[in-house]
Amino acid sequence: MMRRSASEPEPLAWNPPRPRELAGIREDLVRSTASTLVHENTALNLAAGLGTISLKNVGPRMTATVLLSEERRRLTSAHLWSISDEMTQVSISAGRKLPSWKVQPDDVPSPSGLMMFDTPLGYYRADPSGQPARIVSIVAASWGPTRIPRDSSDHLWVTFWSLTDHDIGVQLLQQNGYSAARARRIHQSLGDFSWDNEVLLTYGSPSVNVKYLGDPGEAVDPSDVSIASELTLGWIQTLRAAWLLQKQDTRRPITEIEEIPISKTMRKQLQRMGYNTDPVRVVTLHRRHRSRGPRQQANGYTVTVRSHISGHVRWQPYPSRGVIEGIWIDDHVRGPEGAPWSQRTTTVKRLDRPPGGRPPIKGK
Repeated sequence: MMRRSASEPEPLAWNPPRPRELAGIREDLVRSTASTLVHENTALNLAAGLGTISLKNVGPRMTATVLLSEERRRLTSAHLWSISDEMTQVSISAGRKLPSWKVQPDDVPSPSGLMMFDTPLGYYRADPSGQPARIVSIVAASWGPTRIPRDSSDHLWVTFWSLTDHDIGVQLLQQNGYSAARARRIHQSLGDFSWDNEVLLTYGSPSVNVKYLGDPGEAVDPSDVSIASELTLGWIQTLRAAWLLQKQDTRRPITEIEEIPISKTMRKQLQRMGYNTDPVRVVTLHRRHRSRGPRQQANGYTVTVRSHISGHVRWQPYPSRGVIEGIWIDDHVRGPEGAPWSQRTTTVKRLDRPPGGRPPIKGK
């Protein structure tokens, strides 16, 4: 087992909340976006250039007001999703192999949402000046409409949330002239989750706005190899995979979705405050207990050995809807149960066409 060096920072321990706790967590996040202390902290980060998206020719305080009020509106109407550990791992793997970076309106499972992952969907190392390095864990994502762009109906705002490191945060605020008491008050108001990063997606376009909203703006094409490894872009694909896997309409679905109603008492309270009160959707990996016999190929060849096939994307036509969609084929073992393992390596990692390419039509 590879050991982490003594100087290498450890990520904060992540104990994911139970699905029934998500309504309360959403309420805490909404409350934090209305806090004057959180507004102060957000403006401070924007002034330091730490925001991914800012408003062009608008000061940091006004920008903070706009961004926080929009996030508060999205969270209030958000549907709640809890993604299991296994399902997160499948989403990460599938996201890396999605054949396109384009987001379509029907990809999104709800107009606004808050999705909590049982294992972090990503990490990155932060090295603040004068402070020890730390590992930041991204554990949730929220999304919804934005009114900032002129053509707002064509855009989707996505916010990524990390575990709050209160100790580091207090130290950073003190470095910027805050007293210890005020720094603690600010970070206590942040709660356990912090707004970490944000992206603006344009429906039907592979470009992602990464800096400044407005004309002309600044966008990137994620299919560009030179930037495709950027962490935030990878998180987008993981989130997209988590959305798409739920709607995958095949005879052997990848997911199982259980709806857990919000308690009656809390539901009444949330309704009075204008919150969405739909059940929490818990997404887990579909369990298949059926044993499969030898698979007969179309050419009459019978598979008599077992081999591992890694997850990959395959184009699937849906004639009734007149569309062809990329579907995720999960990791699986090919061959009859109890057969000897193949001596050859048969791991499959492929797309039917290069990323962004035309899907096959009638096998061509």
